[in-house]
Amino acid sequence: MVFTPLLFLLVTDTIPLRPAAHPLAFDGHADSAEYGAAAAIIERPTGNVPVWLRRDGDFVYLAAYIRDSTFYWGDDFVISLDIRGDGTPAPG
Repeated sequence: MVFTPLLFLLVTDTIPLRPAAHPLAFDGHADSAEYGAAAAIIERPTGNVPVWLRRDGDFVYLAAYIRDSTFYWGDDFVISLDIRGDGTPAPG
């Protein structure tokens, strides 16, 4: 059995929340034509994952384009938010 090591993204900087250039559509598709330049790029073995963070009126959109390299239904993109901004090691 071969195990592939997991790669973790350790974010030490803040991703800026920029206003959207035009109204966004929450339609399950994400690309630079709609969201503009990516706010961050996550490097993965299957390819780079662009991540966008935009504000449109009273809404905040977080979008990412992830290539699906397997037929497994349980792939996840997990986001953790520090709503207090204190950076403690445990959830607040």
